[in-house]
Amino acid sequence: GRDEATLAMLEVRAKEQVLALAALNDKQSVASLVGDLKQIDPTDPLVERMEKQLETHRRRRLDVSHILPE
Repeated sequence: GRDEATLAMLEVRAKEQVLALAALNDKQSVASLVGDLKQIDPTDPLVERMEKQLETHRRRRLDVSHILPE
């Protein structure tokens, strides 16, 4: 069975890592973590945004300005 509390905690941590790695433009690590997050929640807006950016920003830096808390 799935332990929802553990998954929720892992999801929060993974999202924090995605944001930090995207800010550093580490696309390989971002892609790996986004793949993990997709297993937990394929419809998560962060997953969808980062997947789109990984496809379209091949030569540009990843942009996290729209995701970071104000």
